[in-house]
Amino acid sequence: MDTRRPRGAWRRGVLIVLVALLPSLAQAAPTIEPAADVPVNCSQQRQDTGLPSNVVYDAKRSNRTWYIATQRGLAVSTDDGATFVARTPADGLGGLIVRNVAIADARTVYAATTGGLSISTDGGTRFTNYSRRDGLGGSVVSDIAVSRTAVYAATDGGLGIMRAGSTRFVNRTTRDGLGSDAVRDVALGVQDGLTLVYAATTAGLGISRDGGTRFVNRTTRDGLGSDAVRAVAARDALVVAGTARGLSISTNRGTTFRTVTASAGLGGDDIRDVAITGVRIGNRDVTLIWAATAGGLGLSTDGGVRFINRTTAHGLGSNDISGIVAGGWEVWAMTASGMSISRITDLAQPVFLRRITTGNGLGSNRVNDVFVSGRNVYAATAGGLGISTNDGLRFANRHKQNSGLGSNTVNSVVAIGREIYAATADGLSISTDGGQRFATRRVGDGLGSNVVHDVQVERGVVYAATAGGLSISTDGGRRFVNRTTSAGLGSNLVVAVLVSGTTVYAGTAAGLGISTDGGVSFVNRTFTFIGIPRGVSAIALDGSTLYAATIGGGIRRSTDGGATFTALLDTNGLASNFTSDVAVSAGVLYVATAAGVNLSTDDGRTFRSIPSLVTGGADARGVAASAGRIFIASVPFNDFDGGLAICRLI
Repeated sequence: MDTRRPRGAWRRGVLIVLVALLPSLAQAAPTIEPAADVPVNCSQQRQDTGLPSNVVYDAKRSNRTWYIATQRGLAVSTDDGATFVARTPADGLGGLIVRNVAIADARTVYAATTGGLSISTDGGTRFTNYSRRDGLGGSVVSDIAVSRTAVYAATDGGLGIMRAGSTRFVNRTTRDGLGSDAVRDVALGVQDGLTLVYAATTAGLGISRDGGTRFVNRTTRDGLGSDAVRAVAARDALVVAGTARGLSISTNRGTTFRTVTASAGLGGDDIRDVAITGVRIGNRDVTLIWAATAGGLGLSTDGGVRFINRTTAHGLGSNDISGIVAGGWEVWAMTASGMSISRITDLAQPVFLRRITTGNGLGSNRVNDVFVSGRNVYAATAGGLGISTNDGLRFANRHKQNSGLGSNTVNSVVAIGREIYAATADGLSISTDGGQRFATRRVGDGLGSNVVHDVQVERGVVYAATAGGLSISTDGGRRFVNRTTSAGLGSNLVVAVLVSGTTVYAGTAAGLGISTDGGVSFVNRTFTFIGIPRGVSAIALDGSTLYAATIGGGIRRSTDGGATFTALLDTNGLASNFTSDVAVSAGVLYVATAAGVNLSTDDGRTFRSIPSLVTGGADARGVAASAGRIFIASVPFNDFDGGLAICRLI
């Protein structure tokens, strides 16, 4: 189990006890406006800006020069899209309809037309056309890919390949392993210095590992949604194929695929074009998968598990997307009403997926903590322990009457396979059968108190944060020894515990206890804010960086093992200095506060709020992040009704 995660969001009773020890410092929770989505706004390039047609298929840009493939020629702009001139068959193009455009350098431009592959060596002023007489299998060219050693043309009669130094194409067909001679799209990759060629055909995805000499064909038998493959993109081992029945994704360079459809958030199952880009957010690399459909532009940041769909509501000229060009933060969508351009300035934006309440099976809308493991979600509530095995869609509630929990007030939970440990208001309840039945440990078993606020398990050792000390069991939770102030803890009121190897961190009402001998002895670190001591509510580790959430003193960060700390406060953007939980996932720092949840992508130097679904301050108690999703445990506060909120980043 990875113990480098926060546990122990503040419970209502503990909060009251600690605030009673302090002068009145309650901060007003700011209003958080509702947000069901975060839009990506698009600018438009239309016929009224000089395009010869609003039906746009493809676009490329080199510095300030644009090349846009349209239904009525190739539009060329040398002033960054302010004005365009149209290139047509009169300028040497093989056909008026241009389906694709590629740029090799500032002077060499390739245009895929309905009458051949047209090549310009003067920046797109004049073209020389190549067709069947030059070795192409068909004159209708739908796509182009260019490498340093060859040009690849997808045609209605095969995949044409022109090697460097040649003026003729060699045509690859079903005789060379393609599923069909009708090739719609082509993409290139590299493995061990060899050029990989991916050819989307009407009867499968052809894959060549020798630069296009021989192909193996992938079909529905290999996981494709349909044998009718419309588009393909590749990046390292990731291959994405747009088919007539969904978006097919491979993480092993096309050996096997899994397919996602509109049920994953796509605008439709008929995928017209695909793209893969990579960006960097903070200290993490994020891969973006784009999908063009008849119902909008899909975007995934989690490897294609879930998509958000962009439509005219977000500035697209039309929901009917025929093509995508994407690079880094920028995406150009080719629509039936012109080209829509978007630059996403920061993908670390939260989008709410759903809010989970008692209507979804929770025992109470007062959710104290949340733990996530794969598709399993565990919600510690004031009315029992909610367990979901389907990403939080539905919960089964475990309580005293149906499972033997020590109390229906569950403060924290952790799960390891079928073993579940629930910290309750009346003991530590342990299940070995996935939560069907629990056995409860209390003071008679060595716990410092029956009020258990948090629990952690490391290599079979169980650590229970109680109102009477930190209790430790080395026999799986049958018997405990208790550590108190006599062992160096700042207070016997322990509300959070985190373990990494032999280092144990205990958050108490009087600071952060740090033990390097497995919890035998502690050194206590204290935190003050405006001269007042602050208790520690939760702890997280990200590599060698330690985070401590405090009550009224913000987040404290240490990069030297807890010797010194830096304060991260409302002046850094935190919604409140009253913090109850902290988590780190994929380089993003999440903080649960008395006024909602904040996130930071720069190690806490600045924070942004995650909007709540309804107006009113959200008294967030716990936060967890897994596979791009954010789980927020909250309790009723003002107009906010509490429950478990599930979000994700875009």
